[in-house]
Amino acid sequence: MHLEKGKKDCSFDKRVVYLIVLQMIKYNEQSHTKLRINSE
Repeated sequence: MHLEKGKKDCSFDKRVVYLIVLQMIKYNEQSHTKLRINSE
């Protein structure tokens, strides 16, 4: 039972990290385009 819970937590953490990375990439792209527009 304890091992199964560990596996669930691990897969859940991976999904959370994946979502966080996606949000960071989106945010970085938005800020990057804003900087490009401001510099022009």
